[in-house]
Amino acid sequence: MSETKKNPMTMAIGTFVIGLVIGLVVMYAAAPTMVPPPTSSVVTTTQLQGMSGTYTIGALLSLTGDLSSYGQREKVAVEMAISDINSWLSSSGSSVQFQVHAEDTGADPAVALQKLQSLAAQGIQVYIGPLASGEASNILAYANTNHLVLISQSSTSESLAIPNDFLFRMIPTDFAQSKAVARVVYQYGIQDVIVVARHDAWGDGLSQAFESRYQELGGTVLDTVSYTPVTTGTPDFSPQLTQMKSDYDAAVTKYGASKVAVVAVTFNEISVMLQQVSSGYQELLKTVWFGTDGTAGDSVVTGAGSGAAAAQVKILSTVFAPTRGDKYTAFTNAFVAKYGGNPDTYSYTAYDATWVAALSILAVGKNDGAAVQKVLISVANNYYGVSGWPDLNANGDRTIADYDLYEVVTSNSTVQWAHVGTWSASADAVSYTQTP
Repeated sequence: MSETKKNPMTMAIGTFVIGLVIGLVVMYAAAPTMVPPPTSSVVTTTQLQGMSGTYTIGALLSLTGDLSSYGQREKVAVEMAISDINSWLSSSGSSVQFQVHAEDTGADPAVALQKLQSLAAQGIQVYIGPLASGEASNILAYANTNHLVLISQSSTSESLAIPNDFLFRMIPTDFAQSKAVARVVYQYGIQDVIVVARHDAWGDGLSQAFESRYQELGGTVLDTVSYTPVTTGTPDFSPQLTQMKSDYDAAVTKYGASKVAVVAVTFNEISVMLQQVSSGYQELLKTVWFGTDGTAGDSVVTGAGSGAAAAQVKILSTVFAPTRGDKYTAFTNAFVAKYGGNPDTYSYTAYDATWVAALSILAVGKNDGAAVQKVLISVANNYYGVSGWPDLNANGDRTIADYDLYEVVTSNSTVQWAHVGTWSASADAVSYTQTP
């Protein structure tokens, strides 16, 4: 989507204050180093609404566990957004400020619910996160009942695409990603795959959607091997790997090694899986593996324990592609300066989610989840952020978009992720920037 094109409002907003704030969103919602501060009119209007003091936004982040590589970076992005929002407000003389109260969920659905209940008891009404769809699925009923707004930077399960609920998502659902993964695999020349997938809301949904689309293209899913994620200790994948090796050996005999691959619908526990493959199931290292947004860019996967095996099988992984405009570049540079490493895709959407949260609170003039829920889609769709236009649909989810393709490579003796191509949603085709 062009950076200069502005999305129309998707719903009417009935007060002067809300209209004024939303009108300023496109012009001023960016880091202060990029855009001049807003005019004082927004401050005057905000003060007329009786707003003053500090408003707290909650953040349910996976700072430990299977998604910690993402969660740690997203925490930085949220904090950067809060700093930029406060600078924007202060520069206009406003007395309103925001702060974030972040809690670690460990990517555990039960812990996510406990943390949400604890923060809600403190009066927090609007939240960034959670990261994983399993977490979102487990807390949504509580959020809906108690009018708590959740703005997830990365949840993708199609089962959570529900109109008029309190979950909003800054990336497309797996309806889009399943098409991207299927096309990547099929265009690569693979006709038969073995799927290994997490048995949870995200893994079940994405693997099933992939299988349906891949078969439409003419491919065959030889087997789907699932596993139940563990929240403590080291997982043992020997039952799954034994089955996968058996499937692989039979498929290679029948179809040939070049036509068979593994599709891994996992988080970074794939690093443990690859270590176990290296020690007892080496045949599975002879083929290419494909991944998803659960692995793309994850530094745990490229770590010392599994990096060599990951580079051998490539882990060609899809993930939502932010719009690479001026704001994207400015945020990337600021993030690297602060964090010391590159942001992942969900750092961009976490930053934007935080801006949308704050702007929505400003739009309604109070810390009220029920009120924020009613205007959030309109606020988001009139905001151009570091990831581009949010373009939320009636379910509160980002509409279908392009997907980046990353691969694990070895460069100058260093194992790392490399961007190798993009899947185009409009063309349903993969264009490569380098040969995978």
